[in-house]
Amino acid sequence: MISLQNLAEIAIIVMLLYLVYLGKFFLPNYFKKKAENLAQSQDIEKLTTLVKEVEFKFEERTQNLKAKLNLSNQLQLGLHNEERASLINMYNKLIEYYNFLTDITFGGINIKDNNSINKHRTERSLKFDSLFILKNNVMLFLDEEDDGVEEVVLDAVNDINDFGKDYLDHCEKLIKMNLIFDTNPTSEELKKYYDDLKTENSAYTEKTLKMIDKVSPKINEVTKKIKTHLNKRSA
Repeated sequence: MISLQNLAEIAIIVMLLYLVYLGKFFLPNYFKKKAENLAQSQDIEKLTTLVKEVEFKFEERTQNLKAKLNLSNQLQLGLHNEERASLINMYNKLIEYYNFLTDITFGGINIKDNNSINKHRTERSLKFDSLFILKNNVMLFLDEEDDGVEEVVLDAVNDINDFGKDYLDHCEKLIKMNLIFDTNPTSEELKKYYDDLKTENSAYTEKTLKMIDKVSPKINEVTKKIKTHLNKRSA
């Protein structure tokens, strides 16, 4: 008869055999499966991280591109606004200077007073300098697609500047005549002064009218060209 002790030993042996079986056949498959799952999990994690990195970089580049486009648009808008302001300011100065020179009364000053004439010459010089600076600023914005603005502006400004020489010459003659008049002239000298003054004013008036006939159409062309150019820019 098998004793309890023998049964216990047999049970232990069977248990050991079972454990050996598990260790030989089941556990390797189990650990292999676990390893595969772990590797797969790690691969998924790496893939997920990679995707997120790609998405982040794509979003970052997209945002950078948007920022650059926005900045470019803002700069372009700023340039257009600056060009518009420069053109309008230059045009206003051009008209102001033109009206100043075509006023044969010199703004109603006393042309027998040399101090008044000198002040008027100084005012002309300031207006000319202002127009010259604004004209040069405008030229920075204009290009071959400026609708002919640059050409007509330069043409008109050059003609007005040419007449500016006649203006300065007229002022110089008035000053010289006044110097004679201020030295207590005789009646004959006084008569000659007024005759000379009349002759000089008539000659200057004729030159002014010729300049108006020549430049006025060019001023109108400048007006039209600038309006066309600005309307295109704002379209």
